[in-house]
Parts: sequence; structure tokens; C-alpha cells
Amino acid sequence: MVANIDNIASTFMTFNEAYFGGVLPWPLFGVLHSYRTCGVFEYRARTWDGDLVDPIIKVTDYYDMDEEVFNGILCHEMIHYYLMYLHFKDRSMHGKWFKKKVKQLNEKYGLNIPTFIDITDLKRRKGAPLLGYWLRHFYIMP
Repeated sequence: MVANIDNIASTFMTFNEAYFGGVLPWPLFGVLHSYRTCGVFEYRARTWDGDLVDPIIKVTDYYDMDEEVFNGILCHEMIHYYLMYLHFKDRSMHGKWFKKKVKQLNEKYGLNIPTFIDITDLKRRKGAPLLGYWLRHFYIMP
């Protein structure tokens, strides 16, 4: 499964109802073309009353993932969104509230939400640039 806007959005809708009680407002969705970052949750700012402005969830299309990995990445980013939306304060991005929610969802629903993804276990999608592309274009090579 290669991430695209459609499968990110439809899976978000399903997970929002199933795992988050439908509390998350519909965010923007995007696709990363990165071999290093599998997913990200971002927002532009907060309004004066604390609402998130332009929340966006992105998943990489660099890898051809199995459905479990894709779901784990998306759910991971949705947890970030959930905690920010409900104003949970963590000392780090993967702090105690994040870990507590991951553990809760994994145990209650039998999910496999990772805290971090080991990219060495993922298969590059056909047509995605080889690692040498990034090394040549974004890093200085001898």
C-alpha cells in the first residue's frame, strides 16, 4: 500500500470514529516524499481560544507498506493530533501522554502503533528514488 490523499483521508475517518470517538475535526492531508520521515502531524498556529489552525497529517509515499504499517503510522500521527487538540501537555513529542495513549489503543484494539519506525524494515516503492539520490542532491559527497 502506497500512501495517497484518498487512503489517508478514508482511514482517518474510520479511525477517528473507531479509536478517538469522532472528536477530531477533519484536518488537511498531505503526502511526504521522504525516506526518513514516515509521518508527521503539523499545525500552523493556535487561535486566541486555543484551537489549532490548519492541522495537517502527512504520510510518506516513499515506501510500499503493508496495511498494518500504514495504519500504525497514521494512528501515530492521529495521537499527536488528539493530544494537541485536547491540550495535553507533554515534555516531549513522545512523552508520557503519548505513550499512555499508544499503550491504551494497542491493548484495547489489538493495534500495533509504533513510537518510532525502523525504516530498514520497509520496502521502497517501485519508482521511488534510491538513497543515492538524496545523498547526491542534499548532502555533500566526497
